[in-house]
Amino acid sequence: MDELRLRAGAGNGSAARRLADLLTEQAREDETITVLHVPADAGDRPAAEQLADLLTKQERVDELRIRVEAGDRTPQTGCPML
Repeated sequence: MDELRLRAGAGNGSAARRLADLLTEQAREDETITVLHVPADAGDRPAAEQLADLLTKQERVDELRIRVEAGDRTPQTGCPML
């Protein structure tokens, strides 16, 4: 997991998504969200979708709204709360 953290921290979106999967399996959702923000904010569509799904499951509507206001349209397609 350390290698994935290093690669994700260096901007590797694929590594960030894999790390997020591992963290989710360990029920570490807050860490997962933190990891996914970086690639999602950089335009990584799969990371943005994964982040939107997790935020929706966690009912973190305020964070979803912030993403939409920042220009991310991904949450709008999958979140009935918006």
